[in-house]
Amino acid sequence: MISVILGGEILRRLLFFLFLLKQFGHCPKAREGPALGCNYCWNTTDSNGRILRRKTKYHCPECQANLCIVPCFQQYHEALERDETKAAAEGPAAAGGGGGGGGGGGSSSGSAHNR
Repeated sequence: MISVILGGEILRRLLFFLFLLKQFGHCPKAREGPALGCNYCWNTTDSNGRILRRKTKYHCPECQANLCIVPCFQQYHEALERDETKAAAEGPAAAGGGGGGGGGGGSSSGSAHNR
């Protein structure tokens, strides 16, 4: 019975990673060493007003961001896509500024959720 549960869990995780890879082109990867603060939810507040200080051993190698698997990995990349779409819609001047601030794109996506 336990092997069936573990097999189902492994299959569920594999399908989730494939979904992320297909949707965003990025796949989370486990990091060696100690857990680090999530770049998306660290120091944010939840619905009860508590400060979140979640640590994770996962990261996005393409974005070089430490991210919780659920829900931060998906939310971070959705916010990043929204920011890129918004910058492209604002015109060439905004797109030129957005291209120079590639590192700033990650920090602006952090402000896309409640802090």
